[in-house]
Amino acid sequence: ASSMYVWEAGQLHLYQTFPETRGAHSLTHYKMGGMHWLFMANHFDDKGNGFGVPSVIYAYTWSDSANKNVFMPVQSVSTTGAVAASYWEHDGAHYLAIANYFN
Repeated sequence: ASSMYVWEAGQLHLYQTFPETRGAHSLTHYKMGGMHWLFMANHFDDKGNGFGVPSVIYAYTWSDSANKNVFMPVQSVSTTGAVAASYWEHDGAHYLAIANYFN
């Protein structure tokens, strides 16, 4: 799992965990449609395998159970050892390029 921290009162405090991550290699934040998004590039699974390990896209939204805004998983993306991603917008279209280590 991966974690996110918030800076409050001069210290970092745990804000959220991401149990869906497996060997996360990088994190890409972007803003689209007025919302904040995260792409977590999963490089390998719990057994160290890098082939066919999905990465996850999260949207920053309200959670009743957490009683605050958190990044919620909204889509799993097929990746093979993802190591990085880059987001951009061009002519109103949104793109997310993902670099995979395998294949």
